[in-house]
Amino acid sequence: MFFFCRYISIHKPTQFQHHHTFKKAYFSIAVSFIGGTIIHIPLCFEQYVVMYTQNDTQVVEDIVTHNGSTLSGVYIYTTKEADHAFYPLYLLYIFASELLLRIGPIMALTCLNVQIIIKFCRFCTK
Repeated sequence: MFFFCRYISIHKPTQFQHHHTFKKAYFSIAVSFIGGTIIHIPLCFEQYVVMYTQNDTQVVEDIVTHNGSTLSGVYIYTTKEADHAFYPLYLLYIFASELLLRIGPIMALTCLNVQIIIKFCRFCTK
């Protein structure tokens, strides 16, 4: 958000105080939090917790054995991928969200900074 504030302060300096108010700041923080939570809800269901079964005895023995002594009465849990984690639409969602979250801010920063530089160059030539 800092680059957006800088963009407004350079391109519209007379309206800077009008755009930056506590009400808008609270609104931006709330929208960012709620939007990020909603966008990442599908990731909460990507894996689920299961208990190790008898088929995984070697793994259980490796985990339960500590310093040469076996702990008894210990339940061991792990996570497994949900079935929908391999659907093409879900993989597309993962790709789009990663692209948006990693490349989006870089592209916004680049575009706004280019406009700031162009405005500065025009100002210097006057």
